[in-house]
Amino acid sequence: MKELVGKWKLQHEKTDNFEDYLKAVGISFAFRKMGKAVVPVEEFKQDDDENWSLCISVSIAHTTLKFKFGEEFHETTMDGRKCKTTFTISDDGHLIQYQKSVHANIPDTRITRKKVDETTVTQIYEAVGTNVKSVRKFIRQEA
Repeated sequence: MKELVGKWKLQHEKTDNFEDYLKAVGISFAFRKMGKAVVPVEEFKQDDDENWSLCISVSIAHTTLKFKFGEEFHETTMDGRKCKTTFTISDDGHLIQYQKSVHANIPDTRITRKKVDETTVTQIYEAVGTNVKSVRKFIRQEA
């Protein structure tokens, strides 16, 4: 996980199927258009031995998630969904963010962050229980 510490910016032209993913998780038309247009910057920080934070910023809003691996917490996503979120590390070393929806008719989301190389991370968004996935590419930003 330490290799993800730092700032990562979406390479907007390297996004695949994101609007379909947003639709699958119940996001309204207006929020889907806005979500597709913004360019998020994510910053991972290790606060101490156990505590981590993920700051997500777009031009109109920002949020900070504070977490410990394996511990569930309540999250309201930037698009307004309420969920119970858990961060874990997969057996192959990828960062998994699992968002369990609190609404029965909205699918859970699994976000897998995979470091491709020193400057690139891919994020795979999956609407759990559907065939809908989106892949987004993020590039490391200088401090």
